[in-house]
Amino acid sequence: MTPSRNPGPDGIFTVAFRKDRHRRYRAVNAAFASLVGLDRCEDVIGRSTADFFPAQLVDRYDALDRAVSDGTTFIDRFDTTTDREGQPVWWLYSRSLDRHSGCVSGRSRRLPRFTGCERVYTRLSDTTDHIASWLEYPLRMADLADIAGCSASQLSRTFVRILGVPPSIYQSRLRIRRAKDLIARGVSFSEIALECGFADQSAFNHRFRRHEGMTPGDYRRRFEGLPAGHCSAPR
Repeated sequence: MTPSRNPGPDGIFTVAFRKDRHRRYRAVNAAFASLVGLDRCEDVIGRSTADFFPAQLVDRYDALDRAVSDGTTFIDRFDTTTDREGQPVWWLYSRSLDRHSGCVSGRSRRLPRFTGCERVYTRLSDTTDHIASWLEYPLRMADLADIAGCSASQLSRTFVRILGVPPSIYQSRLRIRRAKDLIARGVSFSEIALECGFADQSAFNHRFRRHEGMTPGDYRRRFEGLPAGHCSAPR
């Protein structure tokens, strides 16, 4: 379904929520309430996806929540639903876990419609899914172009236009995010380097520090030192 009220700045519509360990909404923003046809955020609290969405979306969203609860973070991934007229609506979403409170946080930004947008978003959805599934391997633009059904240069321009970065930077961001998830699980740095596609542990340390401003060891110590928290309202 597509919301019709409360767009954000410049017409951007972004829904945000937090769910507790039992997958009940603990906090939502005004856009989320609008999306599900309610005027007040308070009327969403304590309810679940099954109270607002059709069964096929409930299954999809619950599967995402389970994956996040198991330690997988999703950033800048594509999803599609339909509006009240049956027209496709594309979203760019991210989901993450607060490991101390057990809350799953999510944000989804509605993507604009334009001539040919269905082809463009499908192309990006297919290629970003491929990148996320093969982070341990070098990025081959020729392979991505084959998946997208367009030239490598056209695909790169499309990435920059919609995601703001070329495929190589997108892959790098996902690798670092995946590394952070694995660090939080206590996986060794040598294993993380291998699983996230770095040449060796030294290369991983260098890239992580460049990206995060701290070493993997510093991040692990910082993470382990965080106190337990509670779900708070999304901003």
